[in-house]
Amino acid sequence: MRTKHLVALCTALAASLGGLAVGGVGPASAASFKGAPVQIAMIVDLEAPALGFNFSEAAAGAKAAVDAVNAAGGIHGHKLVLDICDGKGDPNTENACGRSVEASQAVATVGDATFINPMAPLLSGMAEIMDNPAQPAELTASNSFPVTGSAFLGSLGSLGLAHSVIHAKTVSLMAVGPSSSALYSSLGKVAPSLGMKIANEVTLTGSETDLTPAVEQAASGSQAIILLMPPDNAARVIAALKQNSIKTPAITITLTPQDLKSLGSAVNGEYEINYFPTLNDTKVPGIRQYLQEIKKYQPGSLEDGTSMIPWLGVHMFAEVANKLKTVTRATVLQAMTNAKNLYAWGLIPPYSTDKPYTGQGGLFPRAFNDAFWYAKFRGTTAYLIENHDVPVPKT
Repeated sequence: MRTKHLVALCTALAASLGGLAVGGVGPASAASFKGAPVQIAMIVDLEAPALGFNFSEAAAGAKAAVDAVNAAGGIHGHKLVLDICDGKGDPNTENACGRSVEASQAVATVGDATFINPMAPLLSGMAEIMDNPAQPAELTASNSFPVTGSAFLGSLGSLGLAHSVIHAKTVSLMAVGPSSSALYSSLGKVAPSLGMKIANEVTLTGSETDLTPAVEQAASGSQAIILLMPPDNAARVIAALKQNSIKTPAITITLTPQDLKSLGSAVNGEYEINYFPTLNDTKVPGIRQYLQEIKKYQPGSLEDGTSMIPWLGVHMFAEVANKLKTVTRATVLQAMTNAKNLYAWGLIPPYSTDKPYTGQGGLFPRAFNDAFWYAKFRGTTAYLIENHDVPVPKT
């Protein structure tokens, strides 16, 4: 185990960049540890004001899992240390985070989520475990082990929901930012195989003050509107739909508790697809354990799927690392590359990396988990439509 701390490197870099936020976390208990700590990192856009969203709850999920792992003895008796680098939705800051982590003593990253630049190409020889891809590169890079196909397959999951649940023949697509064209292209290829047509493609910057023209365009000639964007943006679109008395149902990827609070009754009747079962499904082992650990180690934090991704990443890393004789970048990467049926606490199917994903013409070979959960809002609570996850439509 190496002993030099990532936090020192990142703190020095933050001082020189004047905006790179870093945080570290250790054990929650007084457990006695031996030798050097095991270091992992997370690169995430905790706040991205230019893009109109924040994922600050991701840090809480990762920290709670680290505390739980350390309370159980850490990694082979060594303290697990997590360092978090905030990319702030800025390409220069994201890249600075990637370079600092690559130069550090971290043996892997968990739950990475940067929405401008992919981190996998910068993390030479380091496993990116349960990352949340925002660019195609993280669904092709050999060191990327994403939780799902993210928006690239989530968009197809939304298309599947529109087809099988809403029975829509025409849909509109609304997206934010540089990934829009890739998402539109992917859905445009699959829709005809389902007997569906794309009525409109509406691209947002994320900084609009009036969404009325955009939602009116999306609703025109459409039976469902698929929102391909971060949850904060999606919540603003749903609010604009209701404010303009548009009854065309919207489908989004998981909304945060903050979004649901701000929307109130406006979210009633809308749909979402989830990476995981909904939080009210406490029969799932991972839901129970996640809620227990968040409440114990990060009380008062938001509880949602965004927080759960890095939580799962930390626990999956610990499961893998504790079975290795030595824990290094090379051994962790090799173990993840050869993973077969890794336990995922019922949140996703058992995780295997030995077979690439071949749907959509093989564009996303690292999308080892292509299944999503369908839900519909009654009041402000999302209830599962199916009691199982559903694979995305394939071409």
